[in-house]
Amino acid sequence: MRSKSLVATISVFITMMFFLIVVQHVVGKTTPSTEKNNAKLLQTVITDKIDINTADAKTLTSVKGIGVKRAKSIVDYRDKNGAFQNVEELINIKGIGKKSLEKLKKHLKVS
Repeated sequence: MRSKSLVATISVFITMMFFLIVVQHVVGKTTPSTEKNNAKLLQTVITDKIDINTADAKTLTSVKGIGVKRAKSIVDYRDKNGAFQNVEELINIKGIGKKSLEKLKKHLKVS
């Protein structure tokens, strides 16, 4: 039952994203950066996991358990230390403990 609900939710979201992209093109208020952000967001929905080595703070906040402050900490850590070798490396970020990491792992990946 839950997977049907998830599929329905994803279908509605993809339809909405497509509609917004079409409206932006028709109205003419789209920019290359808007198109890039839309593509990133759509890819995130399709793959269901966010790459912590490429995601910006805004994208990271789409993950349950990652707010603005935590997303900024992840990006800052990555900028300072380089690419993450694995998702478990998030444990080095202040505020992310074992319990948080376990919850986040199912939504994150490393390229």
